[in-house]
Amino acid sequence: MLVMDLTGPPEFDAEGGIFPDWYAGHPERWHAASSKHLQVLCTETGEFEVPRRISVNLAAFRNAQNVVIFLGDKETWNAPESPKSSHEECNEQRSSMPVSDFGRSRAKLRFSRSLSQKNLEGKEAADTPLDFITEFRYVCTAQVRRDVDTHLNLVVFGAAGDLAKKKTFPSIFQLHLNRVLPSNISVVACDDPGYHSHISDAQTLLQNRLKPYLEKECSKPSDLREFAENLQFVPVNFKDVTTVRTLHQHLRSNAKGLADNRIFYLALPPFLFHTAVKFIREECWPDKGYTRVIVEKPFGRDLASARDLSSQVSEYLQESQVYRIDHYLAKNMVLNILALRFANRELGRLFHADNVSIVRITFKEDINVAGRAGYFDGYGIIRDVMQNHLLQLLTLVLMEAPASLDPEDVRDEKVKVLKQFRTVKREECVVGQYNGYQDDPAIQAINEKQGYKSKCPTFAACVLHLDNERWSNVPIIMKAGKSLERRSTIVRLQFKKAPPNSLFGDQPQNELVIRIQPDEAIYYRILAKTPGLSARAHEVQRTILDLDLRKDEVGRLPDAYEKLIHDVIQGESHNFVRADEVEEGWRIFEPLLQSLETPSAPHPFPYAQGTRGPPEADELINGTGYRRYTATGVQGLAQDFHH
Repeated sequence: MLVMDLTGPPEFDAEGGIFPDWYAGHPERWHAASSKHLQVLCTETGEFEVPRRISVNLAAFRNAQNVVIFLGDKETWNAPESPKSSHEECNEQRSSMPVSDFGRSRAKLRFSRSLSQKNLEGKEAADTPLDFITEFRYVCTAQVRRDVDTHLNLVVFGAAGDLAKKKTFPSIFQLHLNRVLPSNISVVACDDPGYHSHISDAQTLLQNRLKPYLEKECSKPSDLREFAENLQFVPVNFKDVTTVRTLHQHLRSNAKGLADNRIFYLALPPFLFHTAVKFIREECWPDKGYTRVIVEKPFGRDLASARDLSSQVSEYLQESQVYRIDHYLAKNMVLNILALRFANRELGRLFHADNVSIVRITFKEDINVAGRAGYFDGYGIIRDVMQNHLLQLLTLVLMEAPASLDPEDVRDEKVKVLKQFRTVKREECVVGQYNGYQDDPAIQAINEKQGYKSKCPTFAACVLHLDNERWSNVPIIMKAGKSLERRSTIVRLQFKKAPPNSLFGDQPQNELVIRIQPDEAIYYRILAKTPGLSARAHEVQRTILDLDLRKDEVGRLPDAYEKLIHDVIQGESHNFVRADEVEEGWRIFEPLLQSLETPSAPHPFPYAQGTRGPPEADELINGTGYRRYTATGVQGLAQDFHH
């Protein structure tokens, strides 16, 4: 991909710099422009109206599959307009490369295709160089205008922590590299030097914490230097209100009198949320401009603590100002679930108890909890994965169509379906713990303190039930575990089996599979006629209707955290969890958690690392009527197959 960044000095005339005057009547110019050798010429002079000119010959564009040109503040070229046939309009749609939204007031996007293919054949001079370029290349230009009305302060609390260095800052850095951050932005890192004495300014934060993670995203050394120029550090100690007031003055100074929009990312432990939002509201609130606060999970550890946390936050912030992150909601395949269901009308009735026998969602990780066992033991697999990530996925699969795609309409339907879930019963759940968990030094310290071995589950399989017209009597199997045989997250709809005496006899059940990770895909296991001369009329075989969405995509997909941070900047709350969603999730699982954590509760079933989990879980799943099939359609029980 050829990327030209021409967002230079304000006086730079982009029109004169990129596309020289018409070539018609100047064959020598056309010859130079269409040379096979790459040529880029930059001249600076005060003798002409254009002080800086960049000329790129067409060979540079011809050798690039995709071309993205970032322009400066000046008005740029307008693509020539002409009537288009329906065939040309179809080609134009295919040739327009998707471009990130730079904001309604900050960007102007223009697309163009050539008007004639005769330019390539040399029969006549091109109308413009642009016509030549766009004949066989994806070309787009984005004119980025500096926002003269507002400034954004993106503040990261807990900037020296693990979450910030591994997720938050790499995501912000990618947004910077993709030129989708607002033109007026300051990235302000905040942390308590008392906990990180080796960090005193932006430079030491970058060198001692962030650099190894940001360098992975770099394509050239200047990328990191440019980002570092806009990175600031302000020490903040939540026990000292004067440090928060200092931060407020620093942010005001950054805004320079413009509307002072502020986004606060709380990469903090939950016990600091109340103090943080209190100081934000009382000591760090802008005079003009919006304020948005990003809150990381866990959102409590039971219903009471979740309600308490929501109450503490709502004391100082409105719900519309709070963005609770669940990064699973921003995975590309998760974002496609609503489109799959409701943009394809023919699939509407497919997601229904009339057709579906079982819904199954499975989360597997092939790593154990070494290094974070102390934290994990206080939560367990149900709190860590099932009550939030997997339940959120299920709401998208099971919800009714929202009244609109407005964020609140979508979240209203998610809450509605959550309210229709029954609470999970103890007898409909199997929990396990992998062999070797008790050997972790952090767990041994916990065992010594509490006087008995930890009962924390590293594996759980549950059967849930939903009481509404669409999903009544359809078992919903939820399974999650650590240190299993592979890493994957899959949603599977297994459809009802045809009667044994139907036209094609006893055949395997069809399945719609949504693979979230890895290698995200959607595919439909269906029956098709067996090929070959000897095949009889009644002989069918299992095959896959592949709906892989990645085949036509260009370039890298954004990370989930990138997507979510960008959504907050745009004020889009579709992919964030509302307070009532959190509370309903805890209502569903809290009775089960209470029964598992009593002193008299049995110890989780053991299972070997690298396996599918305890055999008792397979027995529970088999009891729902769920059956597994090989690739060719051979039926078996859950324990009979490894995938």
